[in-house]
Amino acid sequence: MALTERFIRYLEGSEAPAAMAAALSDAGYALEAAALAGEEASAALRGGPWEGARVWVGPTLPAGAAVGDVWVDTRALEGMVLLPWPPVEGAPEPLSWLALRPVTGWQLGAFLALTERSVRRESPGFEPFESSRMAGREDAPALGLTCGEALLVAHWFGKSLAAHDAWNAVCEELPAALDSLWGPREREWVEDVDLDDESLAAGLTREAAALEDLEDVEGVFLPPQTCGGVAFRTGVSVQLGLFEQLSAEGSTAHGARLLAPLSR
Repeated sequence: MALTERFIRYLEGSEAPAAMAAALSDAGYALEAAALAGEEASAALRGGPWEGARVWVGPTLPAGAAVGDVWVDTRALEGMVLLPWPPVEGAPEPLSWLALRPVTGWQLGAFLALTERSVRRESPGFEPFESSRMAGREDAPALGLTCGEALLVAHWFGKSLAAHDAWNAVCEELPAALDSLWGPREREWVEDVDLDDESLAAGLTREAAALEDLEDVEGVFLPPQTCGGVAFRTGVSVQLGLFEQLSAEGSTAHGARLLAPLSR
């Protein structure tokens, strides 16, 4: 059975977490598989920038997480790392979760299938999805979406698009992790970009990710200039929390829990 169909069944509650974990392991998603199975995830993180990190797992934001912790969201089935945001005077330290990888074809496929069955895919401010534009393997990053479409997918999973500030935090706080996070892709959609108060989202190149001021920067493109070849990943502000999730009630209703500390 294809991973997309298994994920659909998992979100609908007809695929057991153990079976989903086995499918993820077979497809090469070691971190997500280990976390969903309740196993120590050190082997999945060993040798990478997150080796030795604490790992949380569950469908809700971990209440006791610290910067550098990894959270595996058991609804979207993706790992995220907690990063600091630029401080705001008089406010608690702002923190944000950034997905460790872009949204994949199997995640997008489940979104398209389940929203076709249960909710309208049209929303104010968004154009209808054109599935014919969305091609590629289910285990590869989902491409071919406009920025608005990518944002709607992220919202459906209770999240937003990764913020430009989160990429700034990676470059400033964890520069050694940039290669692992960004990978070979050239462009990604990001949110919370303010270009002359004209846009709250834009496309970003790897070179522009480290820049604080994006105005007049080559490598920043506004929607809907292009959608071909642009990946996207999710992000969550700790202060704002998760949005109301539109996916079916899954089989993992418990809160986020901390797995055993990882060995360094």
